[in-house]
Amino acid sequence: MFHAVPRTRPILSLALGVALSAPAAGCGRKAPAEGSAAAPAAATAATTNTAPSVKAGPPPAQVAAVLKALQQQLGAELKGAMARGGPVEAVSACNLRAPAIATTVSRPGLRVGRTSHRLRNPNNAAPAWAADAVAALPGKRLDKIPAQQTFDLGEGKHGYLEVILTGELCLSCHGPSDGLDAGLKSKLAELYPHDAATGFAKGDVRGFFWAEYDDTVAAADTEH
Repeated sequence: MFHAVPRTRPILSLALGVALSAPAAGCGRKAPAEGSAAAPAAATAATTNTAPSVKAGPPPAQVAAVLKALQQQLGAELKGAMARGGPVEAVSACNLRAPAIATTVSRPGLRVGRTSHRLRNPNNAAPAWAADAVAALPGKRLDKIPAQQTFDLGEGKHGYLEVILTGELCLSCHGPSDGLDAGLKSKLAELYPHDAATGFAKGDVRGFFWAEYDDTVAAADTEH
């Protein structure tokens, strides 16, 4: 499961969800290609030789609303699956539903996804502009990194990262490998043969939600 850090704006507080598998795909299948809306963003900043400028703080309201929808819908799917069949059912549900949810909540000029330094699915690799921030995560706790970061990617593009913390329920699927249910291990080996997303402790920074958006999305905040 995932536990997002509350944003600084009251309307942007987030719900509990699960699993940094890819925004992934169907029960009994190998990890699929990422849905187009949740696919790692193009290397917008790679067209220059300079790193994008970064500032701490929340994203525009339009971006926050889409991320909140992603988190709430995925969280509802996964909590329902946990109630029906525990971690095995939750992993299967995440594998099936995450890409469809990301596609549904995204909109023109705005894409969203999840990433980590320890991936369950390699298709969840960080967008190029976020690669350095993700690579710096190992061993970090929340007090050592910004909970929210916005990147100026140039040419009217922006990136946003929001920390995902490891909550108590997350440990069912992402805790130490020797403590995971045998059935879950079997399902992970089936769906995610290169899984690296175990071994986390409660409170660990497990990854980021990310968004890439253009100026038209950011400008919508000033029109209302």
